[in-house]
Amino acid sequence: MHRRRHIVISVLAAFALLGAALVRAQSPEPRKPVPDFMRQAEEQARLRAEAHSAACALPKPSETARVILMAAPDGDALSTVALQSQDVAVTTGKLLVEAGDTPLYVIVRGHGPTIWRVAGAAERVERLVIASSVTGPSRSELGQVPLAGVTGVAAERVTFLGRPDCIQSFTVPSMGALDAVEKVQAMIGRRPVPTAVFGEGSTVGVPSGERAGLDRERLEFIIRDIDGMPRIERGPNRAGTDWRDLQAALRRFYPGGIFEIDPATVIANAPVVRYITLPQEAGLLQLVQSGALSENKPANPRHKWEYVVRRPIRYPAGLHGSHFVKFVIARGVPMPEGNPGQSCVVMEETGQPVINPNICPLVTQ
Repeated sequence: MHRRRHIVISVLAAFALLGAALVRAQSPEPRKPVPDFMRQAEEQARLRAEAHSAACALPKPSETARVILMAAPDGDALSTVALQSQDVAVTTGKLLVEAGDTPLYVIVRGHGPTIWRVAGAAERVERLVIASSVTGPSRSELGQVPLAGVTGVAAERVTFLGRPDCIQSFTVPSMGALDAVEKVQAMIGRRPVPTAVFGEGSTVGVPSGERAGLDRERLEFIIRDIDGMPRIERGPNRAGTDWRDLQAALRRFYPGGIFEIDPATVIANAPVVRYITLPQEAGLLQLVQSGALSENKPANPRHKWEYVVRRPIRYPAGLHGSHFVKFVIARGVPMPEGNPGQSCVVMEETGQPVINPNICPLVTQ
């Protein structure tokens, strides 16, 4: 009898302990205070998300508009006007709006600073959205606005996205295109038709994306300095000087050559000014034609040309990557203004490189 009572007491004690444990498990533990650094991190993340949404906001399209998302390369020609800075190389391309009745909501995803010239049935364009990557001289920074411009469309119909990462660059077909489509759909509630620009030529068809119509008249020209600014004279060179090698290099990078743009016609998200020195090979050609630079042709055709600076100049913008060259500053000539990019700069007096010395062996004859 005593043993049975002991067992019953033990079982009751076990149930009591189990009940207490269940009560403790169901009782909420006192919340621990959130550390300050976690609160600050959460607040910073919230502010970043709000800034991204504000910079990447898109107007809603109309019910009847066809939404087109175009992956476009940079322009096929160099522009005579700069965006933001003389040290930024700006290209230009033509968007030819094809005939039709449906309004178009066009999103152009480019890369570098480009001025898009809209022509054709421009009245079809309900909205032109420009997204790009480059925010300054050879850089892309999230806290800065990508540089772009437009002509041929009323300012109230143009939207410039405010960050390089609003819409990622893509090709068609690709997972990047699918991601871009879904991002646009989330922003405007409509699924766009992705289109990649293809083919060769100076004109991009909208909405087809086809390229055509290389403007041969722009391929021969002379650049003259008038009132301190470059002006393009069309037609064959009659000055008796052979610049064909440098013009060929320009056409290799930019089949459309140089396109003269009136700054007053440009809608942009940055100041628009005429170049003092045109960018890249166009600037080199301008300086050689003016006599400010002289060319030393390399013995090895695989080597870069050497340019001797004979007078005060401003470096052409965009001399990065395949565009870099070698400058030799002649005796008594001051250091040029501007940014030489990745170009090698050597002082004739000492024979020593003073800018980008690691590049110099790549251009040595």
